[in-house]
Amino acid sequence: MKILIAFTHPNPQGFNGAILKQIQTNLSEAHSVKTLDLYAEQFDPIL
Repeated sequence: MKILIAFTHPNPQGFNGAILKQIQTNLSEAHSVKTLDLYAEQFDPIL
């Protein structure tokens, strides 16, 4: 299964980043996982 994770948090080294890494590790064992870090890409939701 292909899984896309959209992650947005200003501090990827914090608790939310740790949760993301754990999810990536667990899911990548049996699935194709791609992660988008919208904060790192400076995504602007106001178009």
